[in-house]
Order: sequence, then C-alpha cells, then structure tokens
Amino acid sequence: MSQSPEVRSRTPITQVVVPLLVVIVSSLFAYRIADLNIQTARRQQTEEFESRRLDEARAKRGDIYQRFLESANRFAVAALKAETECPRICPSPPGEFQTARFEFQGSLNEVYIHGSAEALDKSRAVAATLPPSLGSLTGEVTITRVDGSLFTNAYREFLSILCREIPAKPRTEC
Repeated sequence: MSQSPEVRSRTPITQVVVPLLVVIVSSLFAYRIADLNIQTARRQQTEEFESRRLDEARAKRGDIYQRFLESANRFAVAALKAETECPRICPSPPGEFQTARFEFQGSLNEVYIHGSAEALDKSRAVAATLPPSLGSLTGEVTITRVDGSLFTNAYREFLSILCREIPAKPRTEC
C-alpha cells in the first residue's frame, strides 16, 4: 500500500519539526534551570556577604562600646581625683584628667558614629554624669562633681546595650 502524495509530503516536515521543537523546548528548560541556579547562587552570596558585614559591624561596635565604657570609667576616676586638686574652673587641670577627658570624648564620638540610636542615647546619659569632655578654646576646664550612683546607673544601662547588641545570641538576662 502506498501513501498518498499528501501524506508523504507531511512526513519529512513532521520528522524535522518535532525534533526541532524538542530541542527548542529542552534548550529553554535548560536555560531556565541554569538561570534559577545563578539566581540562587547570587542570593546565597548576597546573604553571606550581608551576614559577614553584620558580624564585622557587630565586632566593631563591640570594640567601640567596650572602649567607651573603659574611657568613661577612667574619666570618672580622673575627675574625682582632679576635683580635690582643682577649683571648679581649673586653668591647668592635671595631665591624667586631660588625657582621660580627651579619650572619653573620642570614644563618645565613636559611639555617635557607629553606635545604635539606643547606644547613643545611653552614652549621652553616661556623659551627663561626668564633667564636660569637650575642650575649651581658653584651655580652662570645668570640673564638676561626679555623682557615683548616677554614673554607676548610667554605666550599667550602657553595659546592658552592649550585652544586647554585641553577642550573636544575647543572653536572656541582658
């Protein structure tokens, strides 16, 4: 039995078109799979980068917060000592006081730049319990009395910020 000419003429087209469609669909499917893999890899890289960036920022803040607390303590001790050596306005404050004042102001500036809004607020509360830390143009320094209990409370409040913000998993008692 022979095929009609119409059927014979369709057979070669079918033999070409069907494999061609299979190749096209397979290629599109493979392209889509490859694109999804690339998107997934990019998303993972972005997440890893962001995680690394947050870890580095947390470590930096930890150093800054720790230095702030240490310099606040040194400044409070130096102010208590200077208070006995100098009147309220001191034209020539002791060197230890000047060094502690300068270091405290520097660490306060670092909290201002790198700290959270809450840390900045608590750092200002600590600073309010201490003598003014900004230098004056005249060279004279005001030495105010440090209230130990106000300082201690403000110090602890800032310490609780450090405890909450710096560890990867903060303790519940923070």
